[in-house]
Amino acid sequence: NRSGTVLSDQEIRNCSARLFGNDFPQALRQLASEEIVRSAIGLPDEQMRKMAVEEYVLKLLANLHSPDPLRHSVVEFLDDFMQHGAEGKFALDDANKNIVLRTFGLIANVLPNGDAFRYRRAGEPWGAISPNLFDIVAYGVAKNINTLEHQPELLLDRVVKLHEGERLKEWTGAGSNTRRKYVGRLELGEKWFSGMEN
Repeated sequence: NRSGTVLSDQEIRNCSARLFGNDFPQALRQLASEEIVRSAIGLPDEQMRKMAVEEYVLKLLANLHSPDPLRHSVVEFLDDFMQHGAEGKFALDDANKNIVLRTFGLIANVLPNGDAFRYRRAGEPWGAISPNLFDIVAYGVAKNINTLEHQPELLLDRVVKLHEGERLKEWTGAGSNTRRKYVGRLELGEKWFSGMEN
């Protein structure tokens, strides 16, 4: 690129995917531009310009629908799913969009501006958005959306208690992007937001 600006992983992924067709990258971009999605994730403008919202939406979709589990790195996992979608093997149809919008809509209503994905200090959200927390919370909410939509107070309670317990430490921190910890975060999220895990 002529300006010499370093492209983000998602910008590169987006360009590469368009070699296979524009439908999936365009649908992903449109979904990531929805106000409730942006409100739920709450990123600064600079990160949004570098397609960070698109990357988070892609990550949720990959966690929910990838035919192949994470094997090596998260970057490769997302690269593969982006290509999978661009090749027409996964469609961002109304049903799949609906789950994403319902998930982020609930999060935006209960914990807007990225607060669902930040660590807590003295009980209050602080710092930057954590990709590890995103894995747990976004996936957990999506997998339990039918219950949580009817009990939004449960979402807040579960997020607060997640930070008060020991389970969070087990699947985050050093080596957090190993396959074991990555899968552990998704399993924790699904059980935790069902109310089955304490």
